[in-house]
Amino acid sequence: MRTNEDQPAQIANQDSSTVELGIKKGEERFRSLFENSIDAVLLSTPDGTIEAANPAACRLFGRSVEEICSIGGFGLVDPSDSRLHSLLEERERTGRFRGELFYKRKDGSTFLGEVSSAFYQDLSGATKAAVIIRDVTDRKRVEDTLRDITEGTAGSTGDEFFRSLVKHLAHALQARYSFVAECTDETKKNVRMLAFWQGEDFGNNIEFPLGGTPCQAVIQGNACSYPERLQVLFPEDEGLVTLGAQSYAGVPLINEAGNILGHLVVMDDKPRVFSEQAFSFLRIFATRAGAELERKRAGDALSKSQECLRTLLDINNAIVTKLTREELFTAISEVLARIIKFDRLALAMYDPESDVLRLVTYAGPYRRDDYTPIGRVLDLNDSPAGRAFLNQKLVLRRDLELERQTSSEERAYGHGFRSLCALPLTVRGRRIGAITVGSLAKDQYSEAAAEFLIEVANQVAIAVDNMKSYEEITALNATIGATSSFGLTARTR
Repeated sequence: MRTNEDQPAQIANQDSSTVELGIKKGEERFRSLFENSIDAVLLSTPDGTIEAANPAACRLFGRSVEEICSIGGFGLVDPSDSRLHSLLEERERTGRFRGELFYKRKDGSTFLGEVSSAFYQDLSGATKAAVIIRDVTDRKRVEDTLRDITEGTAGSTGDEFFRSLVKHLAHALQARYSFVAECTDETKKNVRMLAFWQGEDFGNNIEFPLGGTPCQAVIQGNACSYPERLQVLFPEDEGLVTLGAQSYAGVPLINEAGNILGHLVVMDDKPRVFSEQAFSFLRIFATRAGAELERKRAGDALSKSQECLRTLLDINNAIVTKLTREELFTAISEVLARIIKFDRLALAMYDPESDVLRLVTYAGPYRRDDYTPIGRVLDLNDSPAGRAFLNQKLVLRRDLELERQTSSEERAYGHGFRSLCALPLTVRGRRIGAITVGSLAKDQYSEAAAEFLIEVANQVAIAVDNMKSYEEITALNATIGATSSFGLTARTR
């Protein structure tokens, strides 16, 4: 039977057991953390002698625990890195440090490590040091790449920005080619390069159809990667053969409204897998490029709007200063050429007696006289000009290869024209004729330009009406002059 005198010894024994159990559990937790940490952990003496290394440290340095302990902390650090001594001095003063050092693996390769260390007391009361190392080479490379591209494009806008972007992006991703392109219209069937880096210098900014190219899927909204056999995968894309392109990565330029504006691409002349980091860079700078493209388009639209106003003003001036048919139409043609691309600009006047339109003059670089010569009759129901005249609406043919509806359009297509736009001429509610602009390139005219073209047609109608009045007055004066001359001659006889 136990007495009360035995209780202190029992309590002491229980406390000792509890402490030992707590210490044991603490050691187990520490051992578990030490063994399973994803970061390299080294336990050492203050002078750098390593006493333990976890599995992550062995994987990081490519060495066994025995090898790591044998060479010590100083043997793991790249000897060319002078920062180690200042970090050790900081730990001596404060008991801890955090910084970056270059370390050396067993195979001789080096890596940048983010390192932290602190002193602690072990169970015996001896001072030890814990060192935690994380390989940040990839993270640093990402940061450096982002910084290089950002600094390379900082302060530049418009065309300069796009050129700087593709050059620095190609260098950063170590790709031979890089380009950024915009969709030419709402159909998203063609793109036009804004800048193209081709390895050693900038290439020409070309426009090309998307069909049969790796870019087609990107413009549909997909981030695409083709690590090899690029020319085999897209045999219709002759440009890939010319460039010797073997691999490709591209992402779309998407604005805040979700509209696809174009795409950003890198290509290489050898097979390669573009990493997720590479795609992260592409997405980041595609967003920046998309914002810059929208800013550029807004600026271009403003400039074009101002140019449109100047064009209308110049046509107004032509109304006053150019009264003969040839002078007036030449002036109008020169003014319109600043805003609208055309190869032929034709003016047809309404002949009420025959109820047809007759071509009275034309301008532009396409000068073949056998195509709609002066005096040609244009049927009101069988020509774009006639339909524009009858319906008092703009007639637009973006692609004559697909949209020919009249014999007049068949003739235009046969002469190489691929797009046209016909506009009615109306003055004070009276229809007087129509003008037609035609281009040898398709998709030259769009609904977006319709409002301006209608304004142009209204101004041209006034100018043509004034021209007709001037011609009638000139003819009347000639008739009066001839009559007066005849009367004078008769009296003198």
